[in-house]
Amino acid sequence: MTIINTILVIRVLKPCNLGLACLFSCIWGFLLSFCWNSHSMLRIAVVPGGRESEFAGLYLAVFSSMIWLPLFVFSIANEVWNINGALYILTIFMGIGGIILFFVNLNRGLAARLSTLSLRRWAHVLDADINQELASP
Repeated sequence: MTIINTILVIRVLKPCNLGLACLFSCIWGFLLSFCWNSHSMLRIAVVPGGRESEFAGLYLAVFSSMIWLPLFVFSIANEVWNINGALYILTIFMGIGGIILFFVNLNRGLAARLSTLSLRRWAHVLDADINQELASP
């Protein structure tokens, strides 16, 4: 949906059309926040128990080292072409991310997470509390 909105901005938006620019900005902001939140929930859903800190460190390392790449690609495209070309390049960049995400084996990740839930940090404490509540009248 974000890619479609970006292409619509290129095709529909004309200079000095503030109302349409505000509409596309709101839609784009909503879609990007939806994508980021979905990404976070997916990442959290597939982290195996007992390895949360490893995956958090890996995520932060990759995120910190790659945060500049979309801005760099957009800036280079804007300098070489115009803003429309830069938005097309941005769309291609998002499409590549979608293709990579398509090849993620979510079922395998969920199975790995389910088999290691007892290794989560607070799993033993919660199990003891639940067993204690069940045992008390």
